[in-house]
Amino acid sequence: SSGISPGNGPSPTRVVYVQVGKEPFMELSIGDKLPGGAEIKGIEPGRLLLLVDGKRRVLALDER
Repeated sequence: SSGISPGNGPSPTRVVYVQVGKEPFMELSIGDKLPGGAEIKGIEPGRLLLLVDGKRRVLALDER
């Protein structure tokens, strides 16, 4: 299993915390790549804007 959740913090830079399987959470921000190679193009409340194989995609976030 995996999880992606938005970061909550005072910083104006938005981050997401990504967990794949039982691996530790990774803190990622715009321009970083998810496991699997999708690039994070934007972080919005409740969703990530991604570039996957040259195509724009939206991924809903699990807000825990």
